[in-house]
Amino acid sequence: MILSFIRSTHAWLVQRGYRLLLPLAVRLWGLPWVAGFVGRCRFPKDVLRLFGAEIGEEVWIEPLVIIHAATDSFANLHLGNRVFVGKETILDLTAAIHIGDDVGIGMRCNLITHLNLGTTPLMGTAYSLEARGISLEDGCVVATGATILDGVRLGRCSMVAAGAVVSQDVAPYFVVAGNPARVVKRLEPPPGSSKTP
Repeated sequence: MILSFIRSTHAWLVQRGYRLLLPLAVRLWGLPWVAGFVGRCRFPKDVLRLFGAEIGEEVWIEPLVIIHAATDSFANLHLGNRVFVGKETILDLTAAIHIGDDVGIGMRCNLITHLNLGTTPLMGTAYSLEARGISLEDGCVVATGATILDGVRLGRCSMVAAGAVVSQDVAPYFVVAGNPARVVKRLEPPPGSSKTP
């Protein structure tokens, strides 16, 4: 009897107890601690929602996702429906990251919304201090190890090749590759698609 009570209590804590414990942890250790917890927990979507992120339906977030530079909440993160985020991906929440429906982000990708170079005299002159955010429109694919920099908008159904570094907007239905990323191919919209590039 006691053993079954312990098992059921443990199951409850694992499945729902974080809703009670995480707000306490934020008060004690701050939001960066919770951001570190998100990547290791079994319910990252629930934790992100609990602290302000907008998460759509059928979203899959792989383990070890890194939430970076979230200050008061995760409200800068907006994931549409049927989004896949691969393991060890870095989401920098200094500015907003908007990800549309049916988007796939491979493992070890970087979505970087700010630049922090410490006290170098180049800050504010050679490098912008303004964080503008990142937008991935519906149907985008970001392959393994790609980096999307601040201010970039990936158009509908665009693709970023593995390892590419994207510093400029990508038009809908285009494939970019390389460092810096350059257009390598134009894709045809699927038959019957009402959206044209």
